[in-house]
Amino acid sequence: MQNNNKRAPNSSQDLMLFQLPFIFYSSNNRHKGLEVEKDVGFHEHIFLGTHIASFPKKGAIRHFMELVIQGLSMNPYITVQQKKDNINWFWNYFKSKESILKETGAIEKDFSFQ
Repeated sequence: MQNNNKRAPNSSQDLMLFQLPFIFYSSNNRHKGLEVEKDVGFHEHIFLGTHIASFPKKGAIRHFMELVIQGLSMNPYITVQQKKDNINWFWNYFKSKESILKETGAIEKDFSFQ
């Protein structure tokens, strides 16, 4: 930013003039790198509920994953594939802890991550 030693008439305008280049920079680069998403439908970002089918039907893990999926559906800054990868990471984590979850009663004994 150039310093031409001219000040705005009041402090609000002065602050606005100082922030203006940063606002334009951030708004222009906000979606940079998301070119892979140009052919992905809006519904794929929002309706992630189908990915919860492989989790327990009730209990704390189900509730937790509902919250995770709700949060991911509201996040416009990551790709659909990143959202799916995030859900899969939790699935793999819970699968690796399945015996502990059954012992503690967090999931039903007859449930299996498959």
